[in-house]
Amino acid sequence: MLALLESSTKQESPGVFKAGNPSKSLANWQGRKAEIADLKQWLNNPNIPLIGIEGIGGTGKSMLAAYIYENVEIGNFRKRFWADVSYGAVFSDVATQVLQDFGFRVPNQETELVPALVKCLQSGEYLLIIDNLESLLKTNGFWGSQFYEEFFTTWVECGGKSKVIVTTRERPELPKRWEWLPLSGLKIEDGIKLLTVLGIQGNLEEFVKLVDGYPLLLQFVADLLKAEYPQDSNLNRLESLGLGNLQQLLTDKKVVGVHRRENVAMVLVLDASWQRLSDFQKSLLQNISVYRGIVNSQAAVAVLPDTAKKR
Repeated sequence: MLALLESSTKQESPGVFKAGNPSKSLANWQGRKAEIADLKQWLNNPNIPLIGIEGIGGTGKSMLAAYIYENVEIGNFRKRFWADVSYGAVFSDVATQVLQDFGFRVPNQETELVPALVKCLQSGEYLLIIDNLESLLKTNGFWGSQFYEEFFTTWVECGGKSKVIVTTRERPELPKRWEWLPLSGLKIEDGIKLLTVLGIQGNLEEFVKLVDGYPLLLQFVADLLKAEYPQDSNLNRLESLGLGNLQQLLTDKKVVGVHRRENVAMVLVLDASWQRLSDFQKSLLQNISVYRGIVNSQAAVAVLPDTAKKR
């Protein structure tokens, strides 16, 4: 994991040092003006050391955090670090890399890393973003790592000149001295703009309303339509892709709650995409799904279908 953090692309902006790599394209960014305004206000408040962006999977939490990270005009943070902990990055790896990249001495003892990182963040105006925090939690928001719990508890209680932003699907158990930004779907007009930029035609407003502006689902549907009908990417084509019952299912009274509706829609879209894969592609994806983290070429070859190995 340390090697992965070290290999992350470093990006330079005039007068700003960035470490880590969000791996998020903001090319089709739309909306979120109200959310960005809230984040700016909190980032400028010296009494708020920690900010959480919370939402179900695919609502754009990481994208919003990446927008803040990449926009050097937001906040006076001369050094910024992005840490994706979705693969269970241990605290020592993350803390070591932050200290090294920010130019601070790394202590020899693991137990000294928490106070060292807190002191580092207190010494200047830095921005630390920790993406996919839910991967560090057990059930009911309890921490799976003593060091992460100690760091966040200490930072919330003490604070400093820097800011820490986390994205997560669930809230951790922490003192109350921080702000939460619950994230939902895009506004209707912003969802329409996104589909338009992606080259999708049809009754865009109706579809955005149907899926509650869920950005990942909008992107998935757009990608599917463009892949199958590049010359006529119209929402009317969904029926020919096996998604003709999408509206019926999403308006069914038995499918209650935004989260559940979006799960149903995602399953339908992913299933439609899956059915259009070849048997070889399906077999490869099934085999490679045994890996949870980053996969290198050797690991990929190890799970190749037998038919491919014989070639």
